[in-house]
Amino acid sequence: MEIPVQMLKWTERPRKEQFRAVAWFIVVLYLLGFSISAAMRNQSDFNIYREAGFSALHRKDIYVSESGSAFRYAPLYATIFMPLAMLPLRTARLFWFLISMATALPALLLGSARLLFGKDYKLSGELILIPLFLCTRFILPNFDHGQINLIVFALLVWGLALALETKALRSGTLLAASSLIKPLSLVPILYLVVQRRLKIFLSIIAVMVALLVLPVIILGENYTAQQTNKYVMSVAGRLSPDWEDLHDNYNQSAAAIATRILAGNRKDHGLLTESDAAAAGWLFQLLLVALVVAWCRIKQTASCEQERRLALAAVFCVIPGTLVISWLEYYIALMVPYMALTYIGLGQPEQNKKRSFVAACVLCVVLVLNVSSRLFKPALFYGVPYFTSVILLAALIALVQKSPAENPRAEAARYLRRNDK
Repeated sequence: MEIPVQMLKWTERPRKEQFRAVAWFIVVLYLLGFSISAAMRNQSDFNIYREAGFSALHRKDIYVSESGSAFRYAPLYATIFMPLAMLPLRTARLFWFLISMATALPALLLGSARLLFGKDYKLSGELILIPLFLCTRFILPNFDHGQINLIVFALLVWGLALALETKALRSGTLLAASSLIKPLSLVPILYLVVQRRLKIFLSIIAVMVALLVLPVIILGENYTAQQTNKYVMSVAGRLSPDWEDLHDNYNQSAAAIATRILAGNRKDHGLLTESDAAAAGWLFQLLLVALVVAWCRIKQTASCEQERRLALAAVFCVIPGTLVISWLEYYIALMVPYMALTYIGLGQPEQNKKRSFVAACVLCVVLVLNVSSRLFKPALFYGVPYFTSVILLAALIALVQKSPAENPRAEAARYLRRNDK
């Protein structure tokens, strides 16, 4: 019996390539599983986006909604949703799934790899599957609501990756586009400013202005000016959240968690007033942001490029908790530190077994915490996803260091020990 040529070619491929191909096939199956219910599921946030597209199509107020929840993004994005507003609802949902998840999720994986390992690095199977598995806790609510967060973070990781490659215009475009959807790119932009990447920062500002003006072509000058003004007012309004937002368990910001734990509720008063508790939580988070930006700034002086890149995963640990209103879905940002720790734990374990063991243990702890936040409501009340991000941050600060393989002294010492034996 002759073996087919295709099977011979497959068996001749290195095991890493085979595992990589299997991993991407699993990603395809993963997305197909979601696609089965994509057109049928009532996705509340997508309904808001589509309604905004319908309002822009008929020159109505984008930021007034009949469903109660208003559109919050720049007018440009309402124009992008105009074609979806013209389609039947189920067809529009399916198209939105193809954009917001089937395209954005692989883009986020590939962008995270490019940020952490450079443009020539080929993702191994474990670096695809383990971060994806750990992020499923946050992917599910994004899918359930038809959210845009996967697109936001795909733009963000690609923008920061291109910034490292000094591609100012492309980086600035992606980071500006991400910022006009949600201000989740503030910490990466702060890092770039501290790194004195002023050309990229100016590109971000210039592109943001251009994107705010761009809808004039489709919507007209007066209507665009009115809606842009309302967009700016809505952004300012988000700086003072409602009481309900701070006490919503799905709000996993540092300010909200501090409010729930320290201020209590309307019946039982806690240690602090609501405003003092929120301020304390936010100040603690700002301190963490300053620590991370300073640490990454120090790490960028390291001679080892891999060390410099892995350190940037710490930036994504503090992104979700920094905004006053930070929903559970924003923790999809942890895809980047998950990938970094998977690399440390499983990528090259022969280089430092102790470090690999600690990284693997941290990932196991994270898995348990993610499952607990899904099964037990008090876990969300006490901010388990937020404290998971703090654990990841501590692990990265402890474990990100020069690889022994790139340390000439360590390599020479290992060589001498082998010869002595």
